Amino acid sequence: MDEGGFSFFFFIYFAAYVFL
Repeated sequence: MDEGGFSFFFFIYFAAYVFL
């Protein structure tokens, strides 16, 4: 798995969690 892609996915998930 691409580490950069994983980090990007995790960032979106974390941002969504904080936003909600």
